Amino acid sequence: WSAQKITGNLENKEFDIGENIIRNSPWIMSNESGKHHADGSFSAKKIRLSTCETLLKGRPDWHLEAKTALLEANDDLTIKHVFVKFYNIPIFYIPRLKTNVKKGFNYELRGGNSTDWGTWVHIGKKMEFNDQIKYRIYVQYRAKRGIAGGFDISLKTKKSNGYIELFGMDDTDPLSDRTVSGEPYNGRYALEDERFRINSFYKNALTDDLTVRARIDHSSDNDLLFEFYSGDYNRLREPVSYLDFSYLKNTYEVSLQYQPKVNYFYSTIEKLPELKVDRFRSSLLDSEILYESKNSLASLRNNYREPDLLRPGDLEENDTYATDRFDSAHVLYYPMEAGGIHFVPRVGARVTMYGDSSSTPVNTVQLRNNILADESRGNGNSIITSPYDNNGGSEARFAHELGFELNTRIFNQWDFQSDFWNINGIRHNLKPYFIYTYIPEPDADKDNLYYFDDTDRMDEVNMMRIGIRQDFLTKNADKEMKDFFTVDSFFDYYLSDNDDLEEGNGDFGTIARIYPTENLICSFEYLYDLNEQKTKAYNVGLDLKISELTMTADYIKTNTYLQNYYDSFAVDYIRLFSSSAFPMAFSEEEELVIGFSMPLSKSVEFKTRHRWDLLLDDNEFASERYTLTKDMKCWSWSVEYRVNNNTETFQYMLFINAFPDSKIKFKTIDEID
Repeated sequence: WSAQKITGNLENKEFDIGENIIRNSPWIMSNESGKHHADGSFSAKKIRLSTCETLLKGRPDWHLEAKTALLEANDDLTIKHVFVKFYNIPIFYIPRLKTNVKKGFNYELRGGNSTDWGTWVHIGKKMEFNDQIKYRIYVQYRAKRGIAGGFDISLKTKKSNGYIELFGMDDTDPLSDRTVSGEPYNGRYALEDERFRINSFYKNALTDDLTVRARIDHSSDNDLLFEFYSGDYNRLREPVSYLDFSYLKNTYEVSLQYQPKVNYFYSTIEKLPELKVDRFRSSLLDSEILYESKNSLASLRNNYREPDLLRPGDLEENDTYATDRFDSAHVLYYPMEAGGIHFVPRVGARVTMYGDSSSTPVNTVQLRNNILADESRGNGNSIITSPYDNNGGSEARFAHELGFELNTRIFNQWDFQSDFWNINGIRHNLKPYFIYTYIPEPDADKDNLYYFDDTDRMDEVNMMRIGIRQDFLTKNADKEMKDFFTVDSFFDYYLSDNDDLEEGNGDFGTIARIYPTENLICSFEYLYDLNEQKTKAYNVGLDLKISELTMTADYIKTNTYLQNYYDSFAVDYIRLFSSSAFPMAFSEEEELVIGFSMPLSKSVEFKTRHRWDLLLDDNEFASERYTLTKDMKCWSWSVEYRVNNNTETFQYMLFINAFPDSKIKFKTIDEID
């Protein structure tokens, strides 16, 4: 700091200071007079505070003007009777303001107008107990819906992290789409006016090997995430709650998980609990034979959602079912190599025991319909369900697997140079491979076994996969090898039928990635049905940066098709457009997403993002967004216009460049006719 006049006592460090300037990056404070106290704090009168250097010239873009201020030794700042000014024009008044000058004000102010909410405002404050524990409190007002509020707290240490989010609202006018017998409903659920969410997560490394994880996500109703937590809803529409202990060593892992149903309007695979003991593939008794095993013991229940209204036409609901299940799979591998050719035969055995089963079979088509009939939102569909019964008694299923993998590696090298592509020589690794899997038909019919995951739908498999993986590598500026282009292509051939497959050609698939520089990344995935001779699906992605221009593009095309079934408890097959072995049905989709970001000048940036549903008439935008940002040196503003789900939004935002998380937002939301 600097001052024109200082008087005081050097021994007790108390000084009276005349007109002075204090710099505590990123802040600059000028004041008429001040006093330095023995405890290291500093008090001042008639202060002006800003992050703008132009404060010293008397014309800052923005600043705070206050009657008194107290800056403590720990950088906590309390100012009273504060006016927030832009270009010396008062914007609003705050009686008292407290913050830490190193961390910004961390206030939240948002507002706007919405068709569903009316005029609304959100006011919040982020604070912290210490460097490990931070919290936030906020209050919200919606003219059409009432008052809401919340409290969040987070924890982060070297060995643990977690958070708790609490939200509550007295909803004066919940959304409703129909009335039944004089009572309002939204979808198939009665309205809730006392709405809440309790969302928490905790992870703690109790030791180097033992970790505990816990999550609770409890809501008042089925619409709350959709209405007020759209980001969470789009990521995972039905979050689960669980408690998990995991003990991990180099060669094995033991875990215990308890996963109950906590929301009656969700369908949940409950684990009450599930114990897993897995041994990773490793040498058996220091021999050349490798051994791998996966074992689980669980009390499982498929607990379906419980709507308040029946399905259309009083169609039958899915019935909850439960059983104890023990599953144990063991595989031996014997890697061999001769002349550069690698041969890995394998043999595996698996036993799965059920405490209960169904005497009424549910085939793949019926099970697929059960899954489709279980709608999370909406008024219900007309798909007929086929419930299991509980009359099948205990069941044991024995299965074994035989197979092998054959592969080799071929290398080549070219002295090719390109500054544009950042190539300094190319190394080509070619890996042809052949995988054969044979699982005879298990001795228990999968249609009578309760379905919880892929374990329960094991079927006969007699297939081979032929593929080629290619890796093109080059050296970067630090002479380190890096991938330049990778591609994995394969096709499947089925040597015999099962319930969900015909003998003959299967799928041809390709996954490709090209990333010659940090400024260019391309991806391509393609799946073709060799039997039907038609494309099932493909996806093309692009991330590009040219100077200050960045572009992202993603195109996906899916035709109507049924996923081919193939599974193995010894081989992790690459799957395209699906993560499950269960043969789901896919409907036609075609979507294109393109985004741009470009500077219009040194201080102005423009961003746009468009998503087209190409199956709509006239190729209309499914969503669109335009953002314009102006850097005013020590603060910035942006305007954004977006359309999504027939909702039109306009948003105006201000933020201090030194504290970009402290934003002031104003937006309007309107339904599009």
